[in-house]
Amino acid sequence: VVRVADGDVSSTEYEAVGRAVKGLKGIQHVKGLYCETSQHAHAIIGSANWTTSTRANSELGVVLRAQGVGIVCLRRYFGVPFLRGDPFAAAYETWKLRKASEGSSRRSRTVPRETP
Repeated sequence: VVRVADGDVSSTEYEAVGRAVKGLKGIQHVKGLYCETSQHAHAIIGSANWTTSTRANSELGVVLRAQGVGIVCLRRYFGVPFLRGDPFAAAYETWKLRKASEGSSRRSRTVPRETP
């Protein structure tokens, strides 16, 4: 299952630098894969955006494998944001509806190219 995860409410961070915003949330910016079984948890965490440009970049990544109490730690710090995230298809539909309501006069530079 591919999920899109949210971050925390952004208003506190903006207020700390003298800017006011309402209703913004951060994103889970990590690019990664999380997999958990009854015996192990695995996380692949990296900087790649998984786009065509990524193939020409120098990207860094790490694979973590945990067992026992390590699974609890990995789940808390990496897995939970994804587990509470929206499935990609639902997030994509929400994105399309939001873009449609903005009208055709504005074009986004981050248009997803395909759906799952």
